[in-house]
Amino acid sequence: MKHWKILLVVTALTSGSLGFSHEGHDHSPGQVQAPNNGQLQKTKDIYVEVAGTKEEVKIYFYDTKLQPLGHSGIKVRAELRFPERTKKNQSSHKSKAKKNVAIELKDQGDYFSGPVVVGSAHRYLVDLDLVLNGRSEKLTFQVEP
Repeated sequence: MKHWKILLVVTALTSGSLGFSHEGHDHSPGQVQAPNNGQLQKTKDIYVEVAGTKEEVKIYFYDTKLQPLGHSGIKVRAELRFPERTKKNQSSHKSKAKKNVAIELKDQGDYFSGPVVVGSAHRYLVDLDLVLNGRSEKLTFQVEP
């Protein structure tokens, strides 16, 4: 008899929440597609996109509606970094860790671009230091060309 009471209480508690879970309403935020097929991150005021290949990285800036934003007043510094190897994917020989390499960015009008040398790496990281409206932001993007 005691088990029936517990079962009844559990059923009553869970059935009330089922009434609120129904199809047709998706309250999760929509996924935002990067305009240039890169990686997109949001700061407090803007979106930043990094699109990269094995030879070049491009950095774009957008407003909150993903409209291209002029980059006047935005200071940016970029570094190339390779993810650290884990024990699982380390090869049997020891290799020296590669240091961060500054990416020399050039103003292309609507975006910044800079050359990168990644060799046979399948992924690399781009660390950005931004200064926007007097506030500093640090972002890291994983690029898989």
